[in-house]
Amino acid sequence: GPPPLPPLVALPSEDATEVSLVDLRQQPAAEAARLLPIATRERAGMLMCLHFLGEHDLLAGWEDGTLQRFDLRAPGRAVGC
Repeated sequence: GPPPLPPLVALPSEDATEVSLVDLRQQPAAEAARLLPIATRERAGMLMCLHFLGEHDLLAGWEDGTLQRFDLRAPGRAVGC
């Protein structure tokens, strides 16, 4: 079957340039981390898509075409695509 999904919701930040992770295990639900595209030093533009690849992996795509895979076990660290 499909891989298990984490108890997180990924959504664009207020200005739509970062990924905001919300932990549903906290009551009330609270932001757990902010993820940035680190493949580029320039602004990548608006966050266009998010997709959980499994329990520990999130794929995010930005307006400039940047794709970044994040390991959710270490949210501050992006891994290659």
